[in-house]
Amino acid sequence: MGKVNEAFGLIDTVLLLWSENAAGSRWVNSEMEAAVARRLSDGSMRIIPVRLDDTELPALLRSLKWVRAEFGAIHVVREIAGLASYADFIMAVQKTIGEAGLDFRYFHGFGVAVGCPKCGAPSNELEPWAATDYQRDDEYAGARCRRCGWEDGGEI
Repeated sequence: MGKVNEAFGLIDTVLLLWSENAAGSRWVNSEMEAAVARRLSDGSMRIIPVRLDDTELPALLRSLKWVRAEFGAIHVVREIAGLASYADFIMAVQKTIGEAGLDFRYFHGFGVAVGCPKCGAPSNELEPWAATDYQRDDEYAGARCRRCGWEDGGEI
């Protein structure tokens, strides 16, 4: 419990994933009560309920803006970030990419990559590969990680 209390002192936003199971969980309710107590005591805690099903929010949270997760992850991110449209979301993602200095590379047969999805190596550790199946008269291509050996791709 000490680590949870320590973590609550370091954060200013709680995403409360709310569902029928969460409503019945003593642990979730304890964390929710701690977040609500901090919000009421000094106003420094932002609580964003994310409804995973139709389970009604507790009375203390009903006045808060909440997000319905059943519409998909991008919808949740847009709502939490306050982005009004999908176009706003795209512009925010593009800005984040620019600020992060990510090196995007395109690999024929795989697509765009910023790094290895298995080990996290940057894109300069990825290399293209290509192969031909002469019996089936098919060509394949993709990306391979020099660091961990991961590879993926498809027919081109």
